[in-house]
Amino acid sequence: MLALAAAATATKAGMASPDAELSFWRLGPSGHQRFEQIVHKRLDALPPPAEFEPLSHAFMRQNVVGPGSTVGASTGRPGAGAGQGLGQAADAARQFGARLAIFLKEKKAPSYMAVGAYLSSQLRVRLESTMVRMAVSGLSAAEWLAANSTSKDVVELRSLAGNFLERAIASGLIKQGTAPDSDTMDVAQALWMEHWMALASGRLGTDVTVFERAVVLKWKVEAAEHLPPDRKLVLLDELAGLDAGYPSHYVRGVLQFAAGRTSAALESFRASLASEPVFDRAASWVVFLRDAER
Repeated sequence: MLALAAAATATKAGMASPDAELSFWRLGPSGHQRFEQIVHKRLDALPPPAEFEPLSHAFMRQNVVGPGSTVGASTGRPGAGAGQGLGQAADAARQFGARLAIFLKEKKAPSYMAVGAYLSSQLRVRLESTMVRMAVSGLSAAEWLAANSTSKDVVELRSLAGNFLERAIASGLIKQGTAPDSDTMDVAQALWMEHWMALASGRLGTDVTVFERAVVLKWKVEAAEHLPPDRKLVLLDELAGLDAGYPSHYVRGVLQFAAGRTSAALESFRASLASEPVFDRAASWVVFLRDAER
């Protein structure tokens, strides 16, 4: 094959080495437009403020008062208002649970998802502004949050995010000195929406769209810094079943190589070379690993 021969020549000449960078998770303009369309369609079903604000206000109060966050699993780190006492935290949790049960009983799934779209859009605006300020501060994201924990902007963001901020920092979604872009913000909003849906505990009989789930999975498989290669390989199996056009063989090879499974990686790259439109990149890996085994 021409791609394989060219890769072999370049590798032997010391002109190239395999590129392990994965960026298939980035949505690009068309993907971003599709993501926006999903959000806007959900917002069309948003109930009047009087019908959803009791739920959203209870959700936001719990995030600020509680020792953890309603968005995702608790990290065990105190929230912005943890000093107000466990009694207030427990009361806030009960109020949110009650409001959630009432809302889910009275409204259909599109209304709940519309509230999530509304809150996630609010989160996106505040998170993007915060990330811009973090990027130019000279501080790490965690240091910046600690230094500004009582500011109005951070308290408002925390009311929407809970401990999502800490999770985003730990996963590498929020990086020191890196300004936000539309791809990162789409991923953040999709991740938050998955957590919002999880709060309903399966009582809606619905879920996020396949497109949104694929957005989340691609980022977790390729870019999440808190997940080990073995976990990413499990998620890759799910992703491959959702998006037939995704170069799963190639990505599997990169992950297997990162896990030290060079023989398995070589087979994955060969499968990619035969069936996926990343010929030059797959060829470089095949030559590199084949020569390494000799």
